[in-house]
Amino acid sequence: MFRKFLIGSVVLAVLTAGAWFGWRWYAPPEPPDIPLAGASPEVVERVEQAVREVRSRPRSADAWGKLGLVLLANGFIDPAISSFTQAARFDPEDPRWPFFHGELLGYSNPRTGIPGLRKALELSRLPEQRKAVLATLGLALVEEGELDEAERHLRSLQEMEGDSAAVHFGLGLLAMQRGTGPAPARTWRRSPIARSPASVPVPSWRAWRTATRSWPRSTARAPSRSPTTGTGPTSSGKNRRTTGSSRSAAWASITTY
Repeated sequence: MFRKFLIGSVVLAVLTAGAWFGWRWYAPPEPPDIPLAGASPEVVERVEQAVREVRSRPRSADAWGKLGLVLLANGFIDPAISSFTQAARFDPEDPRWPFFHGELLGYSNPRTGIPGLRKALELSRLPEQRKAVLATLGLALVEEGELDEAERHLRSLQEMEGDSAAVHFGLGLLAMQRGTGPAPARTWRRSPIARSPASVPVPSWRAWRTATRSWPRSTARAPSRSPTTGTGPTSSGKNRRTTGSSRSAAWASITTY
């Protein structure tokens, strides 16, 4: 009798756990909390419109991705990360969502963002997508000391777009980490970063600080991290750069919202 009772209890526990996990999976996820106090009316309207789309299509990767892009464009980083997590959940084959998720995590800790960036590279097919991932992933790997993999990605980027600002910056940072003599300085001076810092993808601000500590102050100016509020994915499908890297903006501009 006791054995039957024990077996019945185990079966009941398994069924209960399965039902709970099933409910968690199929229950529509709720939009993240977004601190809109103090935001401009235009920003509030953009965010609320994106939230309404998520509520009307709670299992749509595009709806969650659009919400993430709107939040990213206006400086709401933590809720943007949550939104991209949901977008990747509902469309795991779209490289945009692990890219943005990994890049945003990388702002505070490149190590946590690298798996998502690797996944995005695996999924990317379009040249512009691969360029964005290669640049961002390469810099994150340099910061974390994974220099051989970083060089492979930066060399792949160089094959695709030649001696661009991103390539010069990435290879210069790589050479600096390896301590290969004057090569980093020469690479740095050839890069347009000294004239236009915003043109270079910076997945983590530690990369910028590492570089500016090593070169003359007159050659680099730290870009502002203050979010602007007048942008986001527009009705024409374009997304102007407001926060994060220019590579992110380039990626977002090819979405089809």
